[in-house]
Amino acid sequence: MKYLITGLLLMGIAAAKGQTPPDNNLLFNAFKQGNVNGGGNCASIALIKACIGTFGVGNVFTYRQNNVDSLITVTLRNDTTFTVTYAQIREATRQNGFVSKSALPEARRIRAYADTCFAVMVKMNQRLWNYPTYEKALSRLLNGYNTPSVNRLLGVTFRNIGAANLGAGQHLVTYNAYHAVYSSDGYYDETRSAAGYAPNDRFNNNRQGIKCWHYGCKPRAALKVF
Repeated sequence: MKYLITGLLLMGIAAAKGQTPPDNNLLFNAFKQGNVNGGGNCASIALIKACIGTFGVGNVFTYRQNNVDSLITVTLRNDTTFTVTYAQIREATRQNGFVSKSALPEARRIRAYADTCFAVMVKMNQRLWNYPTYEKALSRLLNGYNTPSVNRLLGVTFRNIGAANLGAGQHLVTYNAYHAVYSSDGYYDETRSAAGYAPNDRFNNNRQGIKCWHYGCKPRAALKVF
């Protein structure tokens, strides 16, 4: 029925509004990129984590919930406003490939809110590139997005504080020729690590190949969200 949405969707839409930013360890493991080798949503995940770490769960954007029409009206921090339907949030969540490494209740709330953030990014991707359908915008975003400009999809601003400051910064997005990750307090998000994170100096060797030979695989920037 029109008025019924899943408990998980409700959790994602209304998750912990007004909470303070989560502990870094919890944020590292609340959700991960599922298809590490073939997935293209690394920049999206890095941005969502940096935004949640900076602004807190429920505070990356504002929204009005409309259960009658089964949608939310989103206002981003740059004042861009649009609607996202519950059906679109469910579809984006079904396909985003996020996986969890923590069963803690707060981690589940972070994951649910991250699903909604990703659905919002898909809608903004559709608007920016004039894709004819939400599904097309979703497919394109899952194939990757240019890391230095991915901030546009959540209406925030990037400021590059310099790769040399990566170890001292909190809630950053960094990237090299192959990959983009969330980084905070000297560690980066690493799915292959049992802990879920690894020291930033290991990110240099996160990928090997021809791009590294030509461009190098050291972090290129430390992007702070505002």
